[in-house]
Amino acid sequence: MRPPHPSDRRPIAATASHCERGFTLVEILVVVAILVILLGLVVGIGSWAVEGARARDTRTLLSILDTAAEQFKEDSARTLGRKQEFAIRYGGYPPDELDAFLDIPKANDDPTGVRISRVEFPQTAWQLLEYKDIRAMSLAVRHCGSSPEAEATLDRIDSRFKATLLGDGGIPTDYWDVDEDDGAFKPEIDEPLEYYVDSWSNPVAYFSTRGVTAGPSSDRVDRAVFSSYLIRSFSNGRPVFVSYGPDGAEQQPGSELWKTDAAQDLVKDYKDDQKINNKYNYDNIYSVDGLEKKLVQP
Repeated sequence: MRPPHPSDRRPIAATASHCERGFTLVEILVVVAILVILLGLVVGIGSWAVEGARARDTRTLLSILDTAAEQFKEDSARTLGRKQEFAIRYGGYPPDELDAFLDIPKANDDPTGVRISRVEFPQTAWQLLEYKDIRAMSLAVRHCGSSPEAEATLDRIDSRFKATLLGDGGIPTDYWDVDEDDGAFKPEIDEPLEYYVDSWSNPVAYFSTRGVTAGPSSDRVDRAVFSSYLIRSFSNGRPVFVSYGPDGAEQQPGSELWKTDAAQDLVKDYKDDQKINNKYNYDNIYSVDGLEKKLVQP
């Protein structure tokens, strides 16, 4: 056997040079692209998981509020059931209007009877438009019914879902006088009006007025008509709690969308053409199961 010819051997220097040449620019770009895609997937999955958790927490909150409203109805029937406004306008559930607690003559467009309770407010404080519905619900449960169970249910709500309207220096801008013996206004015993916010820190909406089909045009009448539509058509008489979902900030008073003529919240959306078809309401969360599918129109 002949020895290997020198020409049969691969040059050692050439082999080493091939191993040490590194990655090409194309290879680096491919790796970077794969990493970017993987990072995007991780971020997307993380955001989806966070939003999913917020939605679940919000559904739990609405369920608790719904339970409190039902307990209020059952336990307070003895004390409030004979009053026309309580029984007819709200079906025995907590009112969704602060006006129900004012000792004032009924308005021409208000088909109600006697007031539920005489509660004193600071001058003009009750006129604040923000979240009057959900604050009225809390006020009724806390001070105008006789349902320790309903109060205990509200107490179960985590503090991150509770809020009050605050002015300069963190001082509440509105509150109720809990002394009904003499009707005197005594700031030292007043309590702020509490309301509830969803996982996106936007106020929960509450609808309990029923049986209103027409009336002179006003924000209050429009809201009552829509509330009646919700309850009469979709909830079998139960009140409805609503979260406006991840884009809820756009549907709150003072937002850029609110300043336009486009429908924003459910009341304005319905009034637009008596359909719920605004994209901002597609992600709403309701206390009534399946309501989102029934409300959204093609």
